[in-house]
Amino acid sequence: MEGFSSSLRRIKTVNETQPSKDSSSTGPTNDHVWERANTPTDSTISGFDLNSIDEELRTINIVEALNDTGICILDNFFSKEQSMKIAKVTKFLYQNIPGLFTEPLNMTPPSKKFRFDKTCWVKGTENFVECYSEVNRAFAKLIKDILDDYNSTGIDAKPDENRSRSSTKKRVKITHRSKIQISCFPKNTGGYLPHIDNPRDNGRILTLVYYPNEKYDLEECGGLSRFYVNDKTKMMNVEPIQNRLVIYWSDKRVITETLPTFRDVFSLSCWFFGAMK
Repeated sequence: MEGFSSSLRRIKTVNETQPSKDSSSTGPTNDHVWERANTPTDSTISGFDLNSIDEELRTINIVEALNDTGICILDNFFSKEQSMKIAKVTKFLYQNIPGLFTEPLNMTPPSKKFRFDKTCWVKGTENFVECYSEVNRAFAKLIKDILDDYNSTGIDAKPDENRSRSSTKKRVKITHRSKIQISCFPKNTGGYLPHIDNPRDNGRILTLVYYPNEKYDLEECGGLSRFYVNDKTKMMNVEPIQNRLVIYWSDKRVITETLPTFRDVFSLSCWFFGAMK
Protein backbone atom coordinates (compact mmCIF):
# COMPACT_ATOMS: atom_id res chain seq x y z
CA MET A 1 0.00 0.00 0.00
CA GLU A 2 2.90 2.32 0.69
CA GLY A 3 4.20 1.83 -2.84
CA PHE A 4 0.81 2.82 -4.18
CA SER A 5 0.77 6.05 -2.12
CA SER A 6 4.32 7.01 -3.00
CA SER A 7 3.56 6.53 -6.69
CA LEU A 8 0.62 8.90 -6.44
CA ARG A 9 2.80 11.47 -4.66
CA ARG A 10 5.32 11.26 -7.49
CA ILE A 11 2.58 11.81 -10.05
CA LYS A 12 1.39 14.88 -8.17
CA THR A 13 4.94 16.21 -8.07
CA VAL A 14 5.23 15.80 -11.84
CA ASN A 15 1.99 17.74 -12.24
CA GLU A 16 3.15 20.62 -10.04
CA THR A 17 6.70 20.89 -11.36
CA GLN A 18 6.34 20.46 -15.12
CA PRO A 19 9.69 21.57 -16.64
CA SER A 20 9.71 24.97 -18.25
CA LYS A 21 10.87 23.61 -21.61
CA ASP A 22 7.50 21.87 -21.90
CA SER A 23 5.48 24.69 -20.40
CA SER A 24 4.17 25.55 -23.83
CA SER A 25 2.30 22.27 -23.74
CA THR A 26 -0.24 23.82 -21.40
CA GLY A 27 -1.67 25.57 -24.43
CA PRO A 28 -1.58 28.94 -26.11
CA THR A 29 -2.37 32.22 -24.46
CA ASN A 30 -5.68 33.78 -25.39
CA ASP A 31 -4.23 35.85 -28.23
CA HIS A 32 -3.59 32.59 -30.09
CA VAL A 33 -7.20 31.45 -29.96
CA TRP A 34 -8.60 31.46 -33.45
CA GLU A 35 -12.00 33.02 -34.00
CA ARG A 36 -14.47 30.49 -35.37
CA ALA A 37 -15.57 31.18 -38.92
CA ASN A 38 -18.25 29.81 -41.23
CA THR A 39 -16.25 26.85 -42.47
CA PRO A 40 -17.66 24.09 -44.67
CA THR A 41 -18.00 20.91 -42.64
CA ASP A 42 -17.58 17.26 -43.46
CA SER A 43 -19.58 14.58 -41.72
CA THR A 44 -18.01 12.99 -38.67
CA ILE A 45 -14.73 11.40 -39.74
CA SER A 46 -13.87 7.74 -39.20
CA GLY A 47 -10.33 6.56 -38.60
CA PHE A 48 -8.13 3.94 -40.21
CA ASP A 49 -8.94 0.70 -38.40
CA LEU A 50 -5.52 -0.70 -37.56
CA ASN A 51 -6.99 -4.19 -37.24
CA SER A 52 -7.76 -4.15 -40.96
CA ILE A 53 -4.61 -2.47 -42.30
CA ASP A 54 -1.45 -4.40 -43.12
CA GLU A 55 1.36 -3.20 -40.87
CA GLU A 56 3.60 -2.44 -43.83
CA LEU A 57 0.93 -0.10 -45.25
CA ARG A 58 0.23 1.64 -41.96
CA THR A 59 2.85 4.38 -42.14
CA ILE A 60 2.13 4.91 -45.84
CA ASN A 61 -1.51 5.65 -45.04
CA ILE A 62 -0.52 7.95 -42.18
CA VAL A 63 1.96 9.91 -44.29
CA GLU A 64 -0.57 10.28 -47.10
CA ALA A 65 -3.15 11.62 -44.65
CA LEU A 66 -0.67 14.08 -43.13
CA ASN A 67 0.25 15.28 -46.60
CA ASP A 68 -3.37 15.63 -47.62
CA THR A 69 -5.03 17.35 -44.66
CA GLY A 70 -2.38 17.54 -41.93
CA ILE A 71 -4.24 15.08 -39.71
CA CYS A 72 -4.56 11.29 -39.43
CA ILE A 73 -6.99 9.28 -37.31
CA LEU A 74 -6.18 5.73 -36.19
CA ASP A 75 -8.73 3.45 -34.54
CA ASN A 76 -8.01 0.40 -32.35
CA PHE A 77 -4.54 1.72 -31.65
CA PHE A 78 -3.92 -0.56 -28.67
CA SER A 79 -5.20 -4.04 -27.99
CA LYS A 80 -8.61 -4.21 -26.32
CA GLU A 81 -7.00 -5.26 -23.04
CA GLN A 82 -4.51 -2.38 -23.11
CA SER A 83 -7.15 0.18 -24.00
CA MET A 84 -9.41 -0.94 -21.15
CA LYS A 85 -6.53 -0.67 -18.70
CA ILE A 86 -5.64 2.84 -19.85
CA ALA A 87 -9.29 3.89 -19.60
CA LYS A 88 -9.74 2.54 -16.08
CA VAL A 89 -6.49 4.01 -14.72
CA THR A 90 -7.20 7.41 -16.28
CA LYS A 91 -10.70 7.57 -14.81
CA PHE A 92 -9.45 6.32 -11.43
CA LEU A 93 -6.79 9.00 -11.18
CA TYR A 94 -9.29 11.75 -11.94
CA GLN A 95 -12.03 10.50 -9.63
CA ASN A 96 -10.00 9.37 -6.64
CA ILE A 97 -6.93 11.59 -6.20
CA PRO A 98 -7.98 15.05 -4.94
CA GLY A 99 -5.84 17.88 -6.26
CA LEU A 100 -4.06 15.78 -8.87
CA PHE A 101 -5.82 17.42 -11.81
CA THR A 102 -5.56 21.21 -11.92
CA GLU A 103 -6.29 24.02 -14.35
CA PRO A 104 -3.45 24.48 -16.85
CA LEU A 105 -0.84 27.17 -16.23
CA ASN A 106 -1.00 30.62 -17.80
CA MET A 107 -4.78 30.75 -17.70
CA THR A 108 -6.51 34.02 -18.48
CA PRO A 109 -9.11 35.66 -16.18
CA PRO A 110 -12.43 33.76 -16.05
CA SER A 111 -14.11 36.35 -18.26
CA LYS A 112 -11.67 35.46 -21.07
CA LYS A 113 -11.30 31.77 -20.37
CA PHE A 114 -10.77 29.73 -23.53
CA ARG A 115 -10.21 26.22 -22.15
CA PHE A 116 -12.06 24.36 -19.43
CA ASP A 117 -10.08 21.15 -19.01
CA LYS A 118 -8.17 20.00 -15.95
CA THR A 119 -4.83 18.32 -16.47
CA CYS A 120 -1.96 16.43 -14.88
CA TRP A 121 1.35 15.21 -16.26
CA VAL A 122 2.94 11.76 -16.05
CA LYS A 123 6.28 10.42 -17.21
CA GLY A 124 4.96 6.92 -17.67
CA THR A 125 7.57 5.51 -15.30
CA GLU A 126 5.54 5.81 -12.10
CA ASN A 127 4.78 2.44 -10.53
CA PHE A 128 1.01 2.79 -10.43
CA VAL A 129 0.62 4.10 -13.95
CA GLU A 130 2.86 1.67 -15.79
CA CYS A 131 0.25 1.46 -18.54
CA TYR A 132 1.32 4.96 -19.58
CA SER A 133 4.83 3.68 -20.24
CA GLU A 134 3.22 1.50 -22.92
CA VAL A 135 1.63 4.65 -24.34
CA ASN A 136 5.01 6.41 -24.36
CA ARG A 137 6.74 3.56 -26.14
CA ALA A 138 3.97 3.18 -28.69
CA PHE A 139 3.95 6.91 -29.44
CA ALA A 140 7.74 7.03 -29.85
CA LYS A 141 7.81 4.02 -32.18
CA LEU A 142 4.94 5.37 -34.26
CA ILE A 143 6.59 8.76 -34.74
CA LYS A 144 9.90 7.14 -35.68
CA ASP A 145 8.18 4.96 -38.29
CA ILE A 146 6.20 7.90 -39.68
CA LEU A 147 9.22 10.18 -40.00
CA ASP A 148 11.42 7.46 -41.48
CA ASP A 149 8.88 7.13 -44.26
CA TYR A 150 8.06 10.84 -44.42
CA ASN A 151 11.67 11.97 -44.72
CA SER A 152 12.48 9.31 -47.30
CA THR A 153 9.77 10.63 -49.63
CA GLY A 154 11.29 14.12 -49.68
CA ILE A 155 7.85 15.70 -49.37
CA ASP A 156 7.88 19.08 -47.70
CA ALA A 157 6.92 19.12 -44.04
CA LYS A 158 6.23 22.84 -43.97
CA PRO A 159 5.55 24.19 -47.45
CA ASP A 160 6.64 27.68 -48.36
CA GLU A 161 3.53 29.60 -49.37
CA ASN A 162 5.39 31.21 -52.27
CA ARG A 163 6.56 27.97 -53.84
CA SER A 164 4.92 24.83 -55.07
CA ARG A 165 4.74 21.87 -52.71
CA SER A 166 6.89 19.68 -54.91
CA SER A 167 9.74 22.19 -55.06
CA THR A 168 10.45 22.36 -51.34
CA LYS A 169 11.90 19.36 -49.54
CA LYS A 170 12.41 19.79 -45.83
CA ARG A 171 13.20 16.97 -43.45
CA VAL A 172 11.79 16.65 -39.96
CA LYS A 173 14.10 15.95 -37.03
CA ILE A 174 12.61 15.19 -33.61
CA THR A 175 14.77 16.10 -30.61
CA HIS A 176 12.52 15.33 -27.64
CA ARG A 177 8.94 14.86 -26.54
CA SER A 178 6.78 16.14 -23.74
CA LYS A 179 5.49 14.09 -20.86
CA ILE A 180 1.98 12.75 -21.25
CA GLN A 181 -0.69 15.30 -20.44
CA ILE A 182 -3.82 13.67 -19.09
CA SER A 183 -6.80 15.95 -19.63
CA CYS A 184 -10.34 15.78 -18.39
CA PHE A 185 -13.02 18.05 -19.77
CA PRO A 186 -15.50 17.89 -16.87
CA LYS A 187 -19.17 17.42 -17.62
CA ASN A 188 -21.19 20.51 -18.45
CA THR A 189 -18.16 22.71 -19.21
CA GLY A 190 -17.13 24.76 -22.22
CA GLY A 191 -14.49 22.58 -23.89
CA TYR A 192 -11.56 24.34 -25.58
CA LEU A 193 -11.96 27.15 -28.10
CA PRO A 194 -10.28 26.85 -31.55
CA HIS A 195 -6.51 27.20 -31.22
CA ILE A 196 -3.15 26.28 -32.74
CA ASP A 197 -0.77 24.09 -30.73
CA ASN A 198 2.32 25.80 -32.13
CA PRO A 199 1.30 29.37 -32.96
CA ARG A 200 4.73 31.01 -32.63
CA ASP A 201 7.43 28.41 -33.34
CA ASN A 202 7.48 26.92 -29.84
CA GLY A 203 9.23 23.83 -31.20
CA ARG A 204 6.28 21.50 -31.46
CA ILE A 205 6.25 19.47 -34.66
CA LEU A 206 3.60 16.80 -34.17
CA THR A 207 0.73 16.40 -31.72
CA LEU A 208 -0.63 13.01 -30.67
CA VAL A 209 -3.96 12.78 -28.85
CA TYR A 210 -5.30 9.45 -27.58
CA TYR A 211 -8.86 9.01 -26.33
CA PRO A 212 -9.62 6.48 -23.56
CA ASN A 213 -13.37 7.16 -23.28
CA GLU A 214 -15.36 3.99 -22.61
CA LYS A 215 -18.83 3.68 -24.14
CA TYR A 216 -18.59 7.12 -25.67
CA ASP A 217 -21.80 8.50 -27.18
CA LEU A 218 -21.76 11.90 -28.85
CA GLU A 219 -25.26 12.98 -27.83
CA GLU A 220 -24.82 11.89 -24.21
CA CYS A 221 -21.20 12.91 -23.68
CA GLY A 222 -20.47 15.88 -25.97
CA GLY A 223 -16.81 16.88 -26.14
CA LEU A 224 -16.54 16.41 -29.90
CA SER A 225 -13.07 17.13 -31.30
CA ARG A 226 -13.11 19.47 -34.28
CA PHE A 227 -10.25 20.24 -36.66
CA TYR A 228 -9.96 23.01 -39.24
CA VAL A 229 -7.56 22.17 -42.07
CA ASN A 230 -6.58 23.15 -45.61
CA ASP A 231 -6.32 26.85 -44.75
CA LYS A 232 -9.56 26.68 -42.76
CA THR A 233 -11.56 25.61 -45.81
CA LYS A 234 -12.39 22.20 -44.36
CA MET A 235 -13.77 21.24 -40.95
CA MET A 236 -13.44 17.69 -39.64
CA ASN A 237 -15.49 16.36 -36.72
CA VAL A 238 -13.82 13.54 -34.78
CA GLU A 239 -15.59 11.67 -32.00
CA PRO A 240 -13.25 10.96 -29.04
CA ILE A 241 -14.13 7.28 -28.89
CA GLN A 242 -12.18 4.75 -26.88
CA ASN A 243 -8.87 3.56 -28.38
CA ARG A 244 -8.71 6.26 -31.05
CA LEU A 245 -5.48 8.16 -31.78
CA VAL A 246 -5.27 11.43 -33.68
CA ILE A 247 -1.96 12.65 -35.16
CA TYR A 248 -1.60 16.12 -36.62
CA TRP A 249 0.89 18.85 -37.42
CA SER A 250 1.19 21.24 -34.49
CA ASP A 251 1.61 24.39 -36.57
CA LYS A 252 -0.94 26.63 -38.27
CA ARG A 253 -1.93 23.95 -40.78
CA VAL A 254 -4.27 22.47 -38.16
CA ILE A 255 -6.57 24.39 -35.85
CA THR A 256 -8.18 22.28 -33.16
CA GLU A 257 -11.19 22.69 -30.89
CA THR A 258 -13.07 20.70 -28.25
CA LEU A 259 -16.81 21.32 -28.05
CA PRO A 260 -18.70 21.61 -24.71
CA THR A 261 -19.18 18.44 -22.70
CA PHE A 262 -22.19 16.79 -21.05
CA ARG A 263 -20.13 14.05 -19.35
CA ASP A 264 -16.46 13.80 -18.35
CA VAL A 265 -14.36 13.39 -21.51
CA PHE A 266 -10.70 12.34 -21.31
CA SER A 267 -7.66 12.53 -23.56
CA LEU A 268 -3.93 11.78 -23.37
CA SER A 269 -1.72 14.20 -25.31
CA CYS A 270 1.95 14.20 -26.21
CA TRP A 271 3.94 16.72 -28.23
CA PHE A 272 7.02 15.90 -30.25
CA PHE A 273 9.53 18.76 -30.49
CA GLY A 274 12.22 19.33 -33.08
CA ALA A 275 13.11 21.19 -36.24
CA MET A 276 12.55 21.16 -39.97
CA LYS A 277 15.60 21.37 -42.22
